[in-house]
Amino acid sequence: MSTLTRAPVLKPFTLALIQLGNIGANKAENLKHAREMIQKAATNHGLNKKPDLIVLPECFNSPYGVTHFPTYAERIGYTPGKPFSPESSESESVKMLSAAAKETKTWLIGGSIPEKDPEDDKLYYTCTVYNPPN
Repeated sequence: MSTLTRAPVLKPFTLALIQLGNIGANKAENLKHAREMIQKAATNHGLNKKPDLIVLPECFNSPYGVTHFPTYAERIGYTPGKPFSPESSESESVKMLSAAAKETKTWLIGGSIPEKDPEDDKLYYTCTVYNPPN
């Protein structure tokens, strides 16, 4: 005998997708620009409602291309199953995204960034997600 379960209750939400345009070789400038665009999206410019979720594009912190990943890769420091604090991460991008989610009180999908594994220096293409209280 099977047991029927109810489908989850879904509710509408407001989404803001950010396109950053030209990403340059200066990571600090790329992060600054991304943060400014997150703040702009969160202030609901022309919208009726502040977004519940903001999404950045892939590779927002560096030029796009696998040849650039070794130079721009960051050590995030997340270990599955262990507590993680974005503030203690070595990653400039993770720290900025975490702070932006808190400041704007929105969910934030951090596009993707090149990540370097601290144990074996392998490179990964990583997407991080932040909730408002982090």
